Amino acid sequence: MGDEAGQGLGGIIARKDTERVMGNGIFFWGIGTPLGQRLWAFIKAIENPIVLFSPMKAKPKLIDVRPDRIFAWTAYVDRHGVKHSMPRHALVTSRGTTGGKVKSSHYALVCHKRTSFSSETWPSVNWSSLRNYDSGSKLGFSQVTTIVESKNNITIKEANYEILFGADLVEPFYVTLIDPVEIPKRTWIAANELWTSNQCSVEDWKMWLRVQRPSFRKIYSTANINSNSPHGSR
Repeated sequence: MGDEAGQGLGGIIARKDTERVMGNGIFFWGIGTPLGQRLWAFIKAIENPIVLFSPMKAKPKLIDVRPDRIFAWTAYVDRHGVKHSMPRHALVTSRGTTGGKVKSSHYALVCHKRTSFSSETWPSVNWSSLRNYDSGSKLGFSQVTTIVESKNNITIKEANYEILFGADLVEPFYVTLIDPVEIPKRTWIAANELWTSNQCSVEDWKMWLRVQRPSFRKIYSTANINSNSPHGSR
């Protein structure tokens, strides 16, 4: 985990914990990496799949700290190709461009956790002892989200990663996000100040969603008019 879409990690965690409360334990965690068929093999083989969340050791990229554009994703496609609106309590954001091009999709893990993110303690994980699930290959330094298993008894002392919290991976497990809308920077900065200072309650979050959702729809509708893309602005 790290800074994303102009929001620091502390603010992201505070926001997601609030979404978890509003969603009766369910929250969507956005990721930029397509996980492919290996994820579904993992889901089929593991009775109770778990997601572990670890802060990145590397400094965040400037494009994540100060992105040119910030997108919120309004819909998702499940593994069967069926389109759904995002749940009312969930807000997944990302930077609006990658590699100089406007993003057309993003991804999310669907998680469940009964208790707050700060309610438990996990042991650290030694990166050198992990292998990519199914293939057995070593993890790459650029892998941010991956499916892993422990297969190597040899560990490197400096390779420990702190685990801040864990959650269950639940239906629909992993989705492709579509239909982005742009969040005005001034609005996002004001919201970040509340989350970062832990002054945003569940009721504040509900009010923010009620105020912002109409503008999301308005932006998306305008984007459709001005774009040949079937999913609006990319």
